[in-house]
Amino acid sequence: MKFYNRELELAQLQQIERLSQQSAQMTFMIGRRRIGKTSLLLEAYKNSERLYFFVAKKNEALLCLEFIEEIKQKLQIPLFGELKTFKAVFGFLLEIAKTRQLTIIIDEFQEFNNVNASIFSDMQNLWDANKREAKINLLLCGSVYSMMTRIFENAKEPLFGRATHKMHLKSFDVGTLKEILHDYYPQHTSEDLLAFYLITGGVAKYVELLIAQKAFTKADMLAQVLRENSLFLEEGKHVLIEEFGKDYGNYFSILSLIASGKTSRVEIESIMEIQTGGFLDRLETSFGLIQKVRPILATPLPVSSNTRSPIIFCRSGSASSTNTAVPSRRATWNTSPKLWSATTTPTAAKFWSDTSSKSLKKRKNTTSSEPIGKRTTKTRSTLWR
Repeated sequence: MKFYNRELELAQLQQIERLSQQSAQMTFMIGRRRIGKTSLLLEAYKNSERLYFFVAKKNEALLCLEFIEEIKQKLQIPLFGELKTFKAVFGFLLEIAKTRQLTIIIDEFQEFNNVNASIFSDMQNLWDANKREAKINLLLCGSVYSMMTRIFENAKEPLFGRATHKMHLKSFDVGTLKEILHDYYPQHTSEDLLAFYLITGGVAKYVELLIAQKAFTKADMLAQVLRENSLFLEEGKHVLIEEFGKDYGNYFSILSLIASGKTSRVEIESIMEIQTGGFLDRLETSFGLIQKVRPILATPLPVSSNTRSPIIFCRSGSASSTNTAVPSRRATWNTSPKLWSATTTPTAAKFWSDTSSKSLKKRKNTTSSEPIGKRTTKTRSTLWR
């Protein structure tokens, strides 16, 4: 499959490489897994001298052996002695960069946190000490959005403020998907294109999978997605588990409750018997899975108010769906409600309920889901968009 789109990103990466010939450049690239980050970086520097390091879940010494082999093969430089830590490898590369321009790509950079968390501090010290002299183009990319943003944008982290560029890679737009489908299946219909967009969401890997299987029509696409052992069936679950970390059970439980209509924070907390404010905040700000929306005519709450506002959560489908109201049901509120919407993918709905159903059954048997306190009846609708 040929390389599509990304003209702006390619131009930006090539501009960064030119800047690195004068001064050290550190770029961090974020984007969900399988969006095409690695392919973009390799395409951008396919004609340049570059080193590519993949941070696997291995011992630091074993990783350094792999990195050293890459250095020997690509740079043709003899190495004397052993470099068993990434601190030693990175320091060695910075010294080389003082005499020649270097482009270094480190993939799955956030995994260093599991290999050796002190690597970030070591990199900070070496970078600060050598960046004025080194002609280095350092590109750090990772698939776990929450961890990558914390590493580079949290003021308490060692690498905060060190990056000179940030790139956030998004999915393909409809125009690019239409171009791809037309190249491989010119006689496609509008329904085929819609199915192509809804199933892949513009994610490069999913597009590649369907193209490889020659699934160009709506029927063929659905057959590939729903077949036994299909990657699509468990993909969303695996991606979110990696993002959520050890607390994924609580996050899945909250999403499952939202999907089942338990849209008030009071309802969610009464069923789960835990405070969910922090989880809801991270689902909105860190993961981007839910979004807070206030009704147009709602009375603004005073900043100093200690009143706990109930929340309405709205389930959300694919981005191309139009906003339609599902038949409303009665709910109880004591203040102006806030609206939330959960952003899902076509493969997300199944595992939200599957993952947390066991943990929720026990809680449902012993806990009431009715909100506590003074109640004022309002009508609300669950929306899809």
